[in-house]
Amino acid sequence: MFQKVTRIRNAVIGGLFGGAAATNWLGEVGLLVGRVYLGTTICKAGASKFPTADWFQDQVAGLGFSAPAIMAFLASTSEFVGGALLVVGLCTRPAAFFAAATMGVATFGFHRNYIGEMHIAQLYFWMFVLFSLVGAGRLSLDGLIRRQAEAGERQGNVPSGPLALALLVPAALLGMAIWLEQQPLKPPVDPRAKVEQVSLAGTFNSWNVNTHPMTCDSESIWKTTLEIATPGEVEFKFVVNRDWRSNLGDADQIEVGLPSSGIAELDNGNNSTSNIRAYIPAAGTYDVTLDTNSRAYELRSAADQGD
Repeated sequence: MFQKVTRIRNAVIGGLFGGAAATNWLGEVGLLVGRVYLGTTICKAGASKFPTADWFQDQVAGLGFSAPAIMAFLASTSEFVGGALLVVGLCTRPAAFFAAATMGVATFGFHRNYIGEMHIAQLYFWMFVLFSLVGAGRLSLDGLIRRQAEAGERQGNVPSGPLALALLVPAALLGMAIWLEQQPLKPPVDPRAKVEQVSLAGTFNSWNVNTHPMTCDSESIWKTTLEIATPGEVEFKFVVNRDWRSNLGDADQIEVGLPSSGIAELDNGNNSTSNIRAYIPAAGTYDVTLDTNSRAYELRSAADQGD
């Protein structure tokens, strides 16, 4: 009976807290740094999706999933809970597995970005695959639990206390996700009010709000510069305070030539506006401006600024 309990215990510990150890401490530090960065960024991304907005549910429904509200919540939860668990290195392999499943759907289903193509969602997908295979390493709570289990096995007992305590953490994080989902949806930030930051997100940076932050040159004029390597059409939006619920697009755009200009409209988080489009005729440097008072925007070649 004791041997059967031991086998079950070892299987549970291996599945939840197992992994491969690095051959030296430099490798262990590398696992720690990569895990903390990956977990922190994806946890913040998941938390920002609570409560689940209509646009996110629409995206999930567009992929063919039934019960889009539930599936969207589970996707956000896998990022929020999974990211937090990766930071501390607890239940790393299952946490990374579910996060990888979410990023895999985003990469190959929504963005249709395939192996060999550059996209931040695919980068996160493969990083989660890596941690689902190798685990968190020794510098983690998983490593501590494994060492305690091995010590207990040598002493002939089953230390169930640390195992039970460790399982309370994912349960608490799941409860927090459910609580965040029940909170009222925050209204979008009107860009005519004072804003802390404006980002330019588009096809040229995989819609990453951190890649092209804009700077405020005056009371309401925000600017940034694009380096375009490949001519062709680009699409973009302006994002206020890194919150996609406060993004500005253009529902009335007709012309896509340069210079591209118009009046941006607040999306309100419900996909009521379209991406702003512009045709880039040649590789080079391009300037983008947004007046948050009038909402007037412009994209033009930096070489034309003196005209």
